Amino acid sequence: MKSNGAASSTPQAPFYFPDLKHLGMFAGKCLDVLALTEPKIFTAIKKFDCCPEALQHLDFISAAGENLPVKSICTYCGHPAQFVAFTALGKLWCCADKDCLDVLQDQYKEHSLYDLKLSSVYMFEEDYQKEFLTILRLVCGLPQNLKPGTAFQFWKDSYQKSLVSA
Repeated sequence: MKSNGAASSTPQAPFYFPDLKHLGMFAGKCLDVLALTEPKIFTAIKKFDCCPEALQHLDFISAAGENLPVKSICTYCGHPAQFVAFTALGKLWCCADKDCLDVLQDQYKEHSLYDLKLSSVYMFEEDYQKEFLTILRLVCGLPQNLKPGTAFQFWKDSYQKSLVSA
């Protein structure tokens, strides 16, 4: 990763972990892909004392993950979705419009509503975190077999979007 030292700088390339034995399953792997496929990376990365660049890159990904380019639409009105609702009948997409949220509440008294953001992965028990990351890839139009360049470009575009929105 090329960086000018500023924590908020945009990386110029995907980050790959060094191929070191103590990094276990993450050795030699791309952080940009892991952030969308392997929820354990978020807790494991803090244990790696050899990779300060990885923490910087994860800060970049975390910032980008708060403003994802969601391609799914609200089940009720057709506007871009901001939430996923888990109901007894499956997943529904919902925007932030009060009317849509009210309809969702009226139709499904028992539901769980989550922001379509990377940080929402922490709201799930470990067993369901991978499923939530799969949902994020789906709603953002990412392929199942994610390549490092595609993942990096996704984070870079999301990060630029977050700067504009701020």
